[in-house]
Amino acid sequence: MLFSLIFVLLVAALWSGSSQLRTQQRTMGGIRAHQQADHDSLTARLHRIQGHGGRYPGFIWDDPTYAYNTARNEGAQYAVKAPFALQALAAGQSGVQPWYYKVYVTKKQYLVHESEIDNSFLQFIGAFDFSFVVVYLLPLLIIVFTYNILSAEKEQGTWVLLKTSNQSIARLLLGRLAIRFGLFTAFFWVVVVPVLACLIGPGFLASANWWWL
Repeated sequence: MLFSLIFVLLVAALWSGSSQLRTQQRTMGGIRAHQQADHDSLTARLHRIQGHGGRYPGFIWDDPTYAYNTARNEGAQYAVKAPFALQALAAGQSGVQPWYYKVYVTKKQYLVHESEIDNSFLQFIGAFDFSFVVVYLLPLLIIVFTYNILSAEKEQGTWVLLKTSNQSIARLLLGRLAIRFGLFTAFFWVVVVPVLACLIGPGFLASANWWWL
């Protein structure tokens, strides 16, 4: 029952994290498409102006031959922090801080108007992903797996035999803790790796960011 609950929580957390990753990747694609469309529009306007002898027939503030007008309109660029594959495990600050920003000359005038209002309590808790499960639930699960490491021996009547053995009691208890820790960790990664491979593809295995795990 306990392992089933852990399995459900892990799968739900990995699905949530991978969904956030795919959302950011789709947004990245939209940003690239929008930026390319602006670039094509600017290029077409400049070609038309060049065909009219280099003189813009409209209002001066819309003239793309002026650098200020270009930086204010179609020439604006996006500053983007591209997501990586293992972000499906931990969204980090990308759920709180903006991970892309459109930079142009008059941007500082719109900082207040373009900021979003979010629930501060939800920001404090963080996104529900693998790191959420590890931070909030893993300590409780460790207690569940280790609370009876000594009492179980006494209830089964084997504690007296252990005390009369040649082995150190501390060494025996540490060995039992190590076995439970190994099984618990193996269960975690046996679930995490296949589920991530199904959700975001096996390419995450080649990520260079495994060191921070």
